[in-house]
Amino acid sequence: MKIASIISMKHDHMLQQLPVGIMLINKEDCIEFANAMAREICELDDDNELRPLSEVIDHPATINVKQLHQHVDSIDTIKSNQQKILSVYRPFFSEQGTLTGVILMFESLQIFDKQVLEFTDKKMLESIIKESMKHHHSDFRVVMADNTEWFVSQNWNQLNEKQTQRVDLLATKAIHARREILERVQISANWGAGSLEIISKPLWNHGKIAGCMQFINKNREQDTEEELKMAQHLIRKLESSYRMSDIIAASPAMKIAKEQAKLYANMDTPIMIKGEVGTGKQMMARAIHDLSEWRDYPFYYVRFSELQNALSSQFPINQKGTYYIYMDSKLPQDIQEQLLEKMTKLPHIRIIFGTVKAIHSTDWMDDLYDILQRYVLVLPNLKERSEDFQPLISSILNMLDQKYQKKVAAIDDQVLARLLNQDWPGNVMQLEQTLENIVLRVSFGTEVLTMAHLEEGVDSSVETGTTVDKSLQEAIDQFEKDYIFSALKQNQFNKSKTARELGVSVRNLYYKMEKYNMERGANS
Repeated sequence: MKIASIISMKHDHMLQQLPVGIMLINKEDCIEFANAMAREICELDDDNELRPLSEVIDHPATINVKQLHQHVDSIDTIKSNQQKILSVYRPFFSEQGTLTGVILMFESLQIFDKQVLEFTDKKMLESIIKESMKHHHSDFRVVMADNTEWFVSQNWNQLNEKQTQRVDLLATKAIHARREILERVQISANWGAGSLEIISKPLWNHGKIAGCMQFINKNREQDTEEELKMAQHLIRKLESSYRMSDIIAASPAMKIAKEQAKLYANMDTPIMIKGEVGTGKQMMARAIHDLSEWRDYPFYYVRFSELQNALSSQFPINQKGTYYIYMDSKLPQDIQEQLLEKMTKLPHIRIIFGTVKAIHSTDWMDDLYDILQRYVLVLPNLKERSEDFQPLISSILNMLDQKYQKKVAAIDDQVLARLLNQDWPGNVMQLEQTLENIVLRVSFGTEVLTMAHLEEGVDSSVETGTTVDKSLQEAIDQFEKDYIFSALKQNQFNKSKTARELGVSVRNLYYKMEKYNMERGANS
């Protein structure tokens, strides 16, 4: 069995975030896994091909580790850049006790200062990795001896304030007792009713207590495959992180957009995503990022309006990763020049543009306009996605049920027909907000949404004590009115600028303002 096969999604996420290089080396001395920091230090391409370690590091010490089954500390040299690194080689054994390969941890000597030594000591990292792989927990954190958090895993931050205080006390107790402590904490929200098993285990460093590693276990009866899938989906939702599999595409237009996105993900050229407000441009950009070679690096959100006052020394596009740039305004010539320079001279960044309106050549430098028009992906509005309505609604209801601990599983045919016949100026975003308002108000025993929930209000026994006092069309109109007013206010009631941002004509904007009895203001 390959050594890399022990790296599940939860282990991979943890290893990718560690501030040191991690490599998994098989018995043939080939690299099977390298985290983001390792690839950066060694200047490795983001490919999945096995590569001999000797091609990357001069005279690696793996032979001694495999022969003697002992760890080796070494100062090595990276071949590509002659950089010196402090390396720690450890044998890796299977559950049957046979040698599977070698774990290599390393750090650049140039940045290995006192602070790094204190908080990322190699022996402590070894303990963290060892404990995480041994217990197979996806939810954990590391607390230092002074009670400060050193590392928090992806899924940890779902405890409420009272539960967090209890877990903090358990960490302090384990550190002072110098032994492992196992206790249960009662829960009610986010995770589902029941209890969590908390394992608090001291971490040792050079013979001293350095901190505590805490794991969370759910009750086994809650740990079904479907619940885990939904939990992962909600976690990605909370983190605004999406995968291509999260994007529903039953309609022909959306299928085309999704296939285009998969193709563009493998390219390093800038792309543009066009679509009306609420069609999911940022979600698609994040899904493309997740499929691309930049997936292990941050995803940044930047607006054109944030670039307008940027100085060259403070231009917010320089770190490695994917930049989603929302085109909410025009860019002056000097900012366009800076942006073009970043796009053409920095190979470590990926640019994805998002816009609700067409762009015109007269507003752009020729070279930049050519790049903007080269690869374009268009997201359809909700009215063009009738085939997606049912799966979209089911997905949204599942998410809302988990979020609010409800049991709404479906809508009846009349409600579906009503939703299909509505105008959706806010597209999927508006549909989600509309369903959330309805789900929030239904009683906890409700399993199917009916016309009564949409038009007649809900039972007076609802926990919130409120009722739905608007029809669905009235609620949609209210959303459109609020959205237009928010855009006007953001643009100091400049009608031309607001119309461009909303992707409508000035005439259409005036029509909407008159429809909702909104003041026209002084600017135009």
